[in-house]
Amino acid sequence: MPIIKELEKNHPIVGYIEDPLDKKDIDGWQRLRQQTDLPLIMHGTPLGGIQEIIYGLADMYMIGGSLEDTMAAGWACGKANIQVLLQFEGGTLGKAMAMHMASVLPTHTAHSINLDDQYAEDYTTATIPVVDGASPVPNGPGLGFEVDEDALAELLHSGHLGGAGLDTFGVIEIFGESEFAPTHPLVMADNVIATPHVSALSVDSSRDVAVGSVENLVSVLSGQLPRPDHVVNRGVVPRSPLKPYDPNLFDKD
Repeated sequence: MPIIKELEKNHPIVGYIEDPLDKKDIDGWQRLRQQTDLPLIMHGTPLGGIQEIIYGLADMYMIGGSLEDTMAAGWACGKANIQVLLQFEGGTLGKAMAMHMASVLPTHTAHSINLDDQYAEDYTTATIPVVDGASPVPNGPGLGFEVDEDALAELLHSGHLGGAGLDTFGVIEIFGESEFAPTHPLVMADNVIATPHVSALSVDSSRDVAVGSVENLVSVLSGQLPRPDHVVNRGVVPRSPLKPYDPNLFDKD
């Protein structure tokens, strides 16, 4: 506590304290939070997220990891009106993804931690500017930045990147008129999976989409729920009462 009190009194530049105690010391976090005016940040949610909120361990939680886990933790903290901050140490695309995620989390009102400006090399044609301590959320297609395919190929062949999955391209003529396959180093790399942006388009998938859409519409207009395997959010209650799905509605006989 003496060190924290010194920071509070004589070092106004200190805005937060991150991980001052072992994350398993629940009592210690609770008591420290009561004794200091400096906000406490817990790096991650080792108890699962909800337990940290219930115990009131920190003023803010630094979240990251998979997209699903990050958004789940972010929305849980939003419901509890607790601040979160995102930490993603990737390049420009990593920061762009983090900014898109943060922009929809209701309590991501603090800073974020990104390392895009620390890389000597990156595989985008532009970087995200920082103006007066803030960066605008990219608003272009996808994550908002174009990939430098030559630079990406070089990073993949050198082993700097472990792999890449691509389905849209810039300078590479995937749909070119040549009868030969493209020979760009990017698509020739063994650690690249490339598809021509039509990987989901087939005769079967097109038929299933068309027939499934019509069946869903007919089911609802007939006062029934759609076929169970056509419903994504099964917990959502329809505005108008619907009867359970009757497979005889589409009896092919």
